[in-house]
Amino acid sequence: MAVAITSAQRSEPLLEALAAWLADVPDDPFETDLVIVPNVGVRDWLTAELGARLGSTGHGDGVVANIRFSFTDWLNAEALDLTDQLDPRWLPERLPWTMLAVLHRTPDLMPGFRDSDRPLALARHAADLIDRYTAHRPAMLRSWLADDGSGDHDGTDEALPLDDDHRWQAADE
Repeated sequence: MAVAITSAQRSEPLLEALAAWLADVPDDPFETDLVIVPNVGVRDWLTAELGARLGSTGHGDGVVANIRFSFTDWLNAEALDLTDQLDPRWLPERLPWTMLAVLHRTPDLMPGFRDSDRPLALARHAADLIDRYTAHRPAMLRSWLADDGSGDHDGTDEALPLDDDHRWQAADE
């Protein structure tokens, strides 16, 4: 399996490089291409955009198939040989359904869920937040799982001070 690593400040050059790489037909047409993405939103965007760029006529008639989109947490686990320890309920493609099941059992966990006519959309939003917290605030998630009461403060016993540019968000008491 060949590895190609591409980086850019904007998404368009990455999309163009990926489309060019995928347009090259491999010797084995059944070989699956692996693309690592940071989240479900990027995966969905890439799928739509690649369909508009790939194709036999060059007019956006492409089909995006035989591509395995995986996430950075899977790549890290694979590199450390820990994939057998991943809990499938926390995988980004399954997390919205896990969240939906939890919210149906305990709808008061999310304000507005009980009266919503779009429960899956709310569950997807909650799942996206959890997925982001996994990458950017793991200490907070660990303290939620430990149920030690410190989860609102990134695993510390005291609230973190707001940056000056975020002070407008603080509620007046």
